[in-house]
Amino acid sequence: MAYYRNKVVDIVKSWNGCVKGDKTHMEILALYNGHSPLARGWKMTKEQPWCASTVSAAFIKAGYADICPVECGSGEMIRKAIKMNIWVESDNYVAKPGDIIMYDWDDSALNYAKTDNEGWPEHTGIIIGCNGKTFTVREGNFRNGCNVRTLEVN
Repeated sequence: MAYYRNKVVDIVKSWNGCVKGDKTHMEILALYNGHSPLARGWKMTKEQPWCASTVSAAFIKAGYADICPVECGSGEMIRKAIKMNIWVESDNYVAKPGDIIMYDWDDSALNYAKTDNEGWPEHTGIIIGCNGKTFTVREGNFRNGCNVRTLEVN
């Protein structure tokens, strides 16, 4: 299993330094747009938010589109994941490299200790590392490129 997860992680790591509109960004969009069927028939352009299409493109490039909820929108990605029976909403889940993470910027830190979040996500990325206390995520459309964010577990 680690081999398959690392394949996706290696792909998304290779996009380090990507900036909106550059050659790598266009490669990501071409991977996403070249997938059939195109999610909701929506072709991505370089002007649109591209976090979910980056996640999708990594799985497409790895040859794992059939196990990923390929999508250009984070909320729709969750809907597909639920239908695929692969969705996990649990704030205490310990992430593994290759996992997809969703962000809901409207969820407050006060809610973390009380309940899992069930709001609409605005952003997504791929876990590239986790030490049990923190996890590191590679995200498209973060700070105008493919960049890394590190957050505390839970």
